[in-house]
Amino acid sequence: MSKKGRRLTLGLAGKEAKAKWTHKKAQTDKKFGRGLAPVAAPSSLKPAPGVQKKKKKVKKSGDGAAAAGAAPAAAAEAAAGAAAGFFPFSSEDVILLVGEGNFSFSAALAARLGTAEMVTATAFDSEAEVSRKYPDAGAKTSAVEDLGGTVLYGVDATKLETCKALRGATKFSKVCFNFPHAGAGIKDQTLNNLTNQRLLAGFFSSVRPLLSSPLQGLQYTPAGPVVPELGQVIVTLKTGLPYDVWGIAEIAKAAGYQVHACSEFRPEWYAGYEHRRTIGWVASQEGNLELQDKPCKSWVFVDRKAVIAGKAEATRGAKRAAKKAGEAKKADAAKTAGGRVGADSQATTAAGYTAAGYYVVSRATPTRVPSREDTRCT
Repeated sequence: MSKKGRRLTLGLAGKEAKAKWTHKKAQTDKKFGRGLAPVAAPSSLKPAPGVQKKKKKVKKSGDGAAAAGAAPAAAAEAAAGAAAGFFPFSSEDVILLVGEGNFSFSAALAARLGTAEMVTATAFDSEAEVSRKYPDAGAKTSAVEDLGGTVLYGVDATKLETCKALRGATKFSKVCFNFPHAGAGIKDQTLNNLTNQRLLAGFFSSVRPLLSSPLQGLQYTPAGPVVPELGQVIVTLKTGLPYDVWGIAEIAKAAGYQVHACSEFRPEWYAGYEHRRTIGWVASQEGNLELQDKPCKSWVFVDRKAVIAGKAEATRGAKRAAKKAGEAKKADAAKTAGGRVGADSQATTAAGYTAAGYYVVSRATPTRVPSREDTRCT
């Protein structure tokens, strides 16, 4: 091959490799939430656009005008749903809240659900430190406890297994960490970002044993026995710098999780919630002013291995059901065939008796028809 031919071959190979790399990177970005739009699911939790199943193509009908008009309407509806975001909790969830400050989120969530029997709210600081930082915390914790909730202090989100109250407890279907921040006060932004990344990585590693799974069977909660759902980890962050630099989706992926959903966090959904900084109430702005200029996102993650195990079990269950249905069908077919054979045998027997001069009074006692000789007078 000439030099020109070799250069052409190498050039084509390089372009092909670059195209494959670009495609793989695009698929990875799409799968793990880089640049995800809010999820169009205001009333129930649905997968984010980056991880949704592909929609089937709709065949165009003869009414082209109706089909053309439906597309903009569907797009408008999806946009409205995306703007609305989603509310990820329900009264059937077993909920663990970590990293609470003044417990205003816990109180607001309990009030919205109407009960806190299956809500456990925790703070990193001691009870005395919480009272010092947040003077309004006492009223919030009382509201949670009055609705049946549990409040714990001194719980490290990166070492949840060390908390005796959580060890061996009922598994949680939702574990939520709102606005995680180490609060280290480091001036070097690079080092500060690294500290918060380590906080998130430690949390993802620590929370896995506490997540529920349908494969665990029935679990008993204050609301009674339930079949647990696949546990979800919810992390809410502000957008913009420095939070976008943390790369929460990449940290979760490295810890063995995948993005299930991502949507806007709406403080107005939680009446009475007041955002507070880690360093305390004095440095915080009143109400939720800090959140107004920086839109917030709630990321929902699930354990990748648990998802795979669940799909495998579902496949095995479907095979077992199909096998059982096949066996039942064969049994019914055999029973039907046996009935037909019995009926044919009985018909053949009756025909034989009749041909021999008998009439059948019952299946057990055929009686002979009297002959002419039997009835002749002597």
